[in-house]
Amino acid sequence: PQQHREPVPKHSLKQTQPTVNWVVLVADTMRFDKIFLKTDLDLDGCVSGQEVKEIFMHLGLTQNLPAHIWALANTRQVKKLSKDQFA
Repeated sequence: PQQHREPVPKHSLKQTQPTVNWVVLVADTMRFDKIFLKTDLDLDGCVSGQEVKEIFMHLGLTQNLPAHIWALANTRQVKKLSKDQFA
């Protein structure tokens, strides 16, 4: 016997994104905090894309990867990252 399923309307499907917990180890946090302090050139407590651009270039990342990293870290969709987002 075959089971018949009613088609589910597309609008009833929930589009959920998995929750990701970002955990930065204490040793890494201390290291990233030092880099952050050197990178925050205008001393506003945040780093801009322009300020982190040199770091990305120094790491030798491919062209699209820095933008992807920025999008993941920039959870508030502003043009700067806090110290925690930077880590």
